[in-house]
Amino acid sequence: VSQADGDRKSRNALSVSQADGDRKSRNALSVSQADGGRKSRNAFSISQADGGRKSRNALSVSQADGHGKSRNALSVSQAEGHGKSRNAHSVLQVDGDRKSRNAHSVSQVDGHGKLRNAYSVSQVDGHGKLRNAHSVSQVDGHGKLRNAHSVSQVDGDRKSRNAYSVSQADGYENSLLF
Repeated sequence: VSQADGDRKSRNALSVSQADGDRKSRNALSVSQADGGRKSRNAFSISQADGGRKSRNALSVSQADGHGKSRNALSVSQAEGHGKSRNAHSVLQVDGDRKSRNAHSVSQVDGHGKLRNAYSVSQVDGHGKLRNAHSVSQVDGHGKLRNAHSVSQVDGDRKSRNAYSVSQADGYENSLLF
């Protein structure tokens, strides 16, 4: 348990770690609060690493408050195997310039760098962007959308203010509405 008070350092840092293995910590629990320039003022992270240079179960919750950063970012991810996360669940809230103020996304990634089941719901509020966009997509194999369900509402210049579309695409050379 450490507390540091100085320039360019976190003023309250609390860390508890358990290391067991070859140059790796199998169970690492850290909680840090940083208060300084160009750093997040409240950062809470809890991670568990078990395996060769990969974390099989990583749980992180962070709140960043600063310039050009998201003020409330909550993310929970689980990574297991071969440099890819098989089950990744993320919820983001971003409040800043040129960014979406309310973005909620839940994604599941399984194998080979492709999304087999991707569910996303986003709300974008900014300049030249969609203010209310609700989309749900399912991606299965070969970099193509087999079933795409999207509902969008667009409110802006040179765009349709109310656009509702529902499409189903099934094939290897067609991806609609994305």
